[in-house]
Amino acid sequence: LPSHCFPALRAVLSYARLGRASEAWRRGFNPPSRIENATPSGRTRIGCVYTQARSATVVLLPMAEVLPNYITPAGYQRLLGEFEHLKHVEHPKIIQEVSDAAAQGDRSENAEYIYGKKRKIQIEKRMSFLASRLKDVVVVDPAAQKGAVIFFGATVDLEDEDARTVTYQIVGVDETAPDRGLISWRSPLGRALLKRRVGDTVAVPRPDADPVEYTVLAFRYG
Repeated sequence: LPSHCFPALRAVLSYARLGRASEAWRRGFNPPSRIENATPSGRTRIGCVYTQARSATVVLLPMAEVLPNYITPAGYQRLLGEFEHLKHVEHPKIIQEVSDAAAQGDRSENAEYIYGKKRKIQIEKRMSFLASRLKDVVVVDPAAQKGAVIFFGATVDLEDEDARTVTYQIVGVDETAPDRGLISWRSPLGRALLKRRVGDTVAVPRPDADPVEYTVLAFRYG
């Protein structure tokens, strides 16, 4: 919560606890101009927006659901490999190139220097993204999965409404590649397949079209 929200938040808490604004005034804060609750029930988070001097709008917003970042061992190794390559090869290389280009003189018209700076920023942004994704991953080995229902990592054989068969493996969001038969467990089809059994039929919503139905023919792990 931003620090500028603290005075308004303290005023709100006092106002709510005592049922009147006097406590908020005594503490030197105006009561908020209004309080809005976007979620009558469930978890909330607090945001605030100043509408005038020393007065704020305090808004209770839905708390975003935190979902696990599942990934297969192969997907984890790909992300880690890319991060390590950028960190130990590409990043030191571009730093040296930028340094060499800068030593040539006027940087404002130095195409190599300008390109190098842009490339350096791109590499660092990608490294930051990969580091954030790798920090919270939950590695799930499909080979260790078993049971009569579909879970993360399963490779599923499906039949659509036109009797065409397709095969997908349910993987993490950072591994998705539908053209290679890899779909995210958080995709519409991935979510629909979780906890299903052989013979079950699932309906998958599509934008601007009727849902498409798939029947589970078989699934396996490993």
